[in-house]
Amino acid sequence: MKKNYFLSICLMLFIAVQATAQSFTIDQLFGKWQFTADVEFTDAATQAHKDALSGDCEAVISADETYIAKIVGFAGSSVQQNINMIGAKNGQDMLKINNLNNPQLWGSLYLANADGENPFGIWENGTEVVKSYGPVYYNVYATEGLITIPDFTVVTLPGGYSELNPVVIAKYTNVKMTLVEAEVVEVADISGEYQFKAGAGTYDTMAGSAIPTEFAVTLAKTSEDNKSYDATIAIEGYNAVTLPASYNGVSVLFDYDNTYLDEANGIRFAPMYGDATAGSIEFKSQDETVFSLYSGFAFASDATVKAADGVTDSLVVNGNYHQWYTSGTLKMATDAPAFDWAGVYTVKTTDENGLYIGDAAGFDWPTEFQIEVEYNEGWGIYLVTKVFGMDVTAINNGGLDFIPAEDGKSVDIATGYLYSVQPGAVYLALRDMNMSQDAIQMIVNEDGTMSVAGLSVVTTISGVETPTLNAFYSNLAVTKESAEAFDWTGTWEVTVGNQTSYDGKAYPESFYMTIEHNEAWGMTLVTQFMSKDITALAQGGLLLTIADDNKSAEMEVGNFAGGSYPDYLKIYDMNGTADYPIILTANEDGTISFEDFFLATYNWDTAALTPAVFCENVTATKCPTGIEEVKGENVEVKAIFDMQGRKVNAITAPGLYIVNGKKVLVK
Repeated sequence: MKKNYFLSICLMLFIAVQATAQSFTIDQLFGKWQFTADVEFTDAATQAHKDALSGDCEAVISADETYIAKIVGFAGSSVQQNINMIGAKNGQDMLKINNLNNPQLWGSLYLANADGENPFGIWENGTEVVKSYGPVYYNVYATEGLITIPDFTVVTLPGGYSELNPVVIAKYTNVKMTLVEAEVVEVADISGEYQFKAGAGTYDTMAGSAIPTEFAVTLAKTSEDNKSYDATIAIEGYNAVTLPASYNGVSVLFDYDNTYLDEANGIRFAPMYGDATAGSIEFKSQDETVFSLYSGFAFASDATVKAADGVTDSLVVNGNYHQWYTSGTLKMATDAPAFDWAGVYTVKTTDENGLYIGDAAGFDWPTEFQIEVEYNEGWGIYLVTKVFGMDVTAINNGGLDFIPAEDGKSVDIATGYLYSVQPGAVYLALRDMNMSQDAIQMIVNEDGTMSVAGLSVVTTISGVETPTLNAFYSNLAVTKESAEAFDWTGTWEVTVGNQTSYDGKAYPESFYMTIEHNEAWGMTLVTQFMSKDITALAQGGLLLTIADDNKSAEMEVGNFAGGSYPDYLKIYDMNGTADYPIILTANEDGTISFEDFFLATYNWDTAALTPAVFCENVTATKCPTGIEEVKGENVEVKAIFDMQGRKVNAITAPGLYIVNGKKVLVK
């Protein structure tokens, strides 16, 4: 299973330069190539530089976990060249190369352009030339087995990346790669039922769009070589659309050409940027059942605007966007794990000699600790995200691999870093019982219990082969917490048991509250309270700080929680102050209990604040996923759409509607 760690970065690089359709596929380039060039060394080149650089060596083009392909062996370097795109530029088939802002060949050698200017590749921003690690284009002659590469230089940067005067070591001209031995790529049959799920980032989709962010896709094979398919996209509220698709073992592409999702309203498939009406939606293969969106796409329609003269009508292609997708996952519907390994595992020694402490490295090693495991939908794999309470995601590119055996009787847990003691030099690392980097095996016993023979924690220093033992654990028993984690997010119906009004007004005894996790901000927020969207009033919502044990949460006070101009409601603690947060408790039956709280009326014009109502015995029950029932007149309705995407002025009949961007069931 492959991890697509830098997909969002790749997508940004893809957007930087658009290309038309290519006449070859990337799998045609897989194999061994001979890299050749004329090399002229300068007086600044040492013998070590001459030994490291090569104008005649073997290079390999192959698939990559992150990019559509990679080149290893370029000029003799083991640092890969990343292939971000294939296509046509100025009528020539090409590869687009970009090295994630690091055109490094070896420790002190870097690629530069033909004039010795760092970096290798320049982006032009209007009349301004921006010195940036931009893309480089290699010309491809696939049928001839030839790739030509622009002239370049190799430089040293004595002052680091910001060096303005690189020192040229060698000049490369007449650079090319010639195919020696092609790799035969076996293309699997990917026919089946899939579910597309868009990314959950702030800008991954268009907020408030009536077009769903999830939909079903069916792939039906149309050729015996497993390379051609019909891709049928079924989006709720619209007619199913079938697009021709192709698969080369690396990427699957859905092609559209003036293809409409809603022809009556002129809504068609469109690129994320530009005025094209034809193009491809590309997904990068993680395996034969999981594909990650590599090139964003949209649904758009043309718009008529006034030209510069203010009189003439001018047609703008893709002038109106109705939905867009910048990231997402296409996953086979039958690929859900049979057993959910995700959860919290408690690991403890079973005898008094089960823990040996060597060099403690400043850490109090416990006899019992926890391992947290999550299932990553995008990558289709399980990952260990926490060990000993340490978050290991960033230092291990998403986490440590957690690989269950097919028979479910054992699990291999990858070893790796726990944290960096001295960044770039000294690390605390998880190892197996022999202090090696082999996987730690967890055995599932016949009685359902789990055990680990042993594991160790070491301090490892860059360049030093022998690690220092910090702690050794043996005879470990492992138990998985069976209780399903309480999910605070969603829409809840709040019921107030007792009310005491201080201003003589009647306040609702039942209203809606929505809790959302904001990925961009890394925080959980109450975005709807008293059946009102409070994101604008409360600067995104009321902060909800969830306890480590997930059994309680603290809700922010002193902020806006409802009402309408000019009289808004502010929420306070049970003493009518902003001194203490309101405690919310997660109950075993799935409900939430509130600590008593006050609401006060804030007049926007006068800034006067007066007590409004005291609420006691408040509980909340979760509404069905994704569906709210409209009640009362406390919901401020901004926009209503039916399930065909048509805007309506009012709800006149029972059914499903999109109200303020959310599904609503009207009975």
